[in-house]
Amino acid sequence: MSKNISEKSMARQQQIIDVAETIIANKGLNSLTARHIATEMSCAVGSLYRLFENLDAVIIAVNLRTLYLLEKNVLKALDSSEYVIDGIKNMSLAYIDFVMEHKQRWHAVMEFHFEQGMLIPASYVAQQDRMFHLLEMQISILEPTANKHELMLEARALWGGVEGLCALALRGKLGDEKGCDIKAVITVLLQRFLDGRDSRIIRVKGGYNVT
Repeated sequence: MSKNISEKSMARQQQIIDVAETIIANKGLNSLTARHIATEMSCAVGSLYRLFENLDAVIIAVNLRTLYLLEKNVLKALDSSEYVIDGIKNMSLAYIDFVMEHKQRWHAVMEFHFEQGMLIPASYVAQQDRMFHLLEMQISILEPTANKHELMLEARALWGGVEGLCALALRGKLGDEKGCDIKAVITVLLQRFLDGRDSRIIRVKGGYNVT
């Protein structure tokens, strides 16, 4: 019996996350309230809090889904790349494409702030770190003598630049100059970041080759 109840509760949790995800995608994070979710689900607000500690827990669950989907898109772009340098470029461009397609969901990830003392789920932290680790792995192939700290900084510098440019583009802050669209600007950033690195290194499973 307890197993059935648990399964029903898990299914109900997923329904709540589904509804919250739709609200965020269509109307933005600021439109998400417990009452809005309850109205869409035709249930009492109290029933939500029997499955989630608070609204923040629902937002975290939605954002975790978004991070999973972002990683899936970035990985697909990486896996389609023959050369390591092209992999880094394609990862960055896939990130942009994802943000432009899922503006509100990406905003929810960027705008949500963990209050001081709030317990951050380990799965959430791990998923955020995975995005950095993916890039660190590619950079380590190009820079085999770089230590862990240097790779960490380089990965965060590039992802930070990509995320910052995405934020500027969505706010219309990149300017109206012809040819100044976000992909053109990101291309310049990538050229500077990858300048001088070996473009002949081919991505292969379990290692790499140099042509």
